[in-house]
Amino acid sequence: MMGYRKPKIDVSLEKYIDSRIEALEKLMSNSLNDVEKNTTSKAAELEKWLSGMNEFREALKDQQGLFILRSEAEAYHREIKKDIKILMDDRSELKGKTEQMITEANNKVSKKSFNILIWITIITSLLAIISTVVTFIKT
Repeated sequence: MMGYRKPKIDVSLEKYIDSRIEALEKLMSNSLNDVEKNTTSKAAELEKWLSGMNEFREALKDQQGLFILRSEAEAYHREIKKDIKILMDDRSELKGKTEQMITEANNKVSKKSFNILIWITIITSLLAIISTVVTFIKT
């Protein structure tokens, strides 16, 4: 059985370690550059996002200035309810008065019509009597 034999390389330990350190430094430098690029990119994105959030906060703050407090809204609501009740009561009262006025007007018209009818009847009766008398006298 033939065993595995390491090839003999004439590199001193110092050169080998130096070459490994250089490779690691290069790798670390590249990694650090990548991290710096990513950090810069992400920082710019974060700054843009934060700027958008600040605009959103300002919009909310402006909007909040337009709102009224709940206690004020409830006070206004109570006053409006009172006003509505007064208007409904007035409406009911006016409706009753209107119906009463219509009834009275109908009664007046009926009485007036009745009185006119009576006068017409009386006049017609008188004319009939006069006509009969005149006819009787002529004959």
